[in-house]
Amino acid sequence: MLLTALAASVALGSARLSLSEVWDALTHADADPTTRAIVTQIRLPRSLLAAIVGVGLGAAGAAYQAVFRNPLADPFVIGSASGGAAGAVAVIVSGWAGVSEAIGATATGAFAGSVFAVLLVYLIAGAGRGPAESLLLAGATVSTLLGAVVWLLLAFARDRLPSVMWWVMGGLNLSRDTWAAVAVAGPLVAGGVAVLCSLGRPLDALRAGDDTARALGLPVRWVVLVVLVAASVAVAATVAVGGVIGFVGLVAPHLARPLVGASAGRLVPTAGLVGAVLLVLADLAARSLHPSQELPLGAITALAGGPVFLVVLRTNSQRRAAV
Repeated sequence: MLLTALAASVALGSARLSLSEVWDALTHADADPTTRAIVTQIRLPRSLLAAIVGVGLGAAGAAYQAVFRNPLADPFVIGSASGGAAGAVAVIVSGWAGVSEAIGATATGAFAGSVFAVLLVYLIAGAGRGPAESLLLAGATVSTLLGAVVWLLLAFARDRLPSVMWWVMGGLNLSRDTWAAVAVAGPLVAGGVAVLCSLGRPLDALRAGDDTARALGLPVRWVVLVVLVAASVAVAATVAVGGVIGFVGLVAPHLARPLVGASAGRLVPTAGLVGAVLLVLADLAARSLHPSQELPLGAITALAGGPVFLVVLRTNSQRRAAV
């Protein structure tokens, strides 16, 4: 499904290309220069970036849901996405970097903001000594406060409002050099997701409850901290290059769970792949639905993800009622 979505994303758009034209542009140096530029400099890096962002959000969402034992947990609830957005917007508003000028500076701001938010939530909730619900409540509070910080920054920097709004609405057109964005986000997302995938058995133990996990000899505080940091690294990278993109981290684990079950060792990577498929298709829709302008990617994911999530909730409720 991901390969098919990537192929469609590269071939379709304002200028439709056949798969043979795409293949020639990728493999032949003497291919049509315009087609080669469209494929190699615009669509291919953007499609890869969409997949990277989707993997990070989907895998992080699955990890958060396992840690908090809550199917509604996602990168926004814990404050990771809001912290990344606040850090990126602070960098832009301060004038240290422009959205289209220095993806590295905004990436650094997003990374710092996301990690700061998660560590703050962790400390407020008692450094992992309290129940998972306390982390969830602290995350929701910090996320709300950081969202208010973003809007205050916008109020004091109205001259930069148009550029900053793309961060708030989400999109993959935040950098002129998309390959540079891929280079920034790729290693961070890969590293964070790799750590989460390696923690499949500890995550399964946490799903059974803190007391059960401790009885199995699991250092709950340290595992929770490592999961939060690893997931936040991945989310920070996605916010740095794509802004605030909602619902993917919430919906992807629910779509992946019927495919592979609830075991975190299988669910985390599968949710990442499902998230990649969702975001590649959403980005294709964002740049194809309107003939003259690109639509906000965050709005597309919310419009598509909201109904899907409601259907999943209704289906699960009916299954529980039948049991």
